[in-house]
Amino acid sequence: MIEKFKKAIEKFEADFAEAPEWFLDIFGNSIWEMIVSNGIQVVAVGFLGWLVASWFEKKHIQDMELRENTLSDIYLNTSKRTNDKTEGDAQLLMGSVVIAHDYFRTLIIIIQKLIGGNVNAYEKLLMRGRREAILRLKENAKERGLNKVINIRFGSSTSAVNFLTAVEIVAYGTGISTVQNKAIIE
Repeated sequence: MIEKFKKAIEKFEADFAEAPEWFLDIFGNSIWEMIVSNGIQVVAVGFLGWLVASWFEKKHIQDMELRENTLSDIYLNTSKRTNDKTEGDAQLLMGSVVIAHDYFRTLIIIIQKLIGGNVNAYEKLLMRGRREAILRLKENAKERGLNKVINIRFGSSTSAVNFLTAVEIVAYGTGISTVQNKAIIE
């Protein structure tokens, strides 16, 4: 078995030596140089990808904070009924989002799943997804002229494509327009 492996490596080295010059310039002159140089490239590309993904995640969180501030006049409640006086009909509202991590974080999540324990990267992903779904629910309410959403519920599902796992989060509730109580000062 070991002899077969050694022969396969020797054959690969011989074929590798007959490769074109440009190929050798990129990958090196031996299998070990190729493994080391490609390993460094993979780590560098992974690190760069992680930096870019972190930057996009930070921008997304900042965008959500701005949108949350502009939609703060729309009230959310998980109860089925409200004591407020309502105007008009109640409407079903929904906000959904599909969100996934980059390849690097997905690899870290898989390693953490094997080891066990809390998967912090996955928790952050779900928290971002829930916030975005609620924001889209509030935006839907604002588009329809409603100022309160009651009986809010969440649903979620996962879909795995190749190496990435995406999470769909749906927030839904009943949108109503409440009469604002105004005190008349005489």
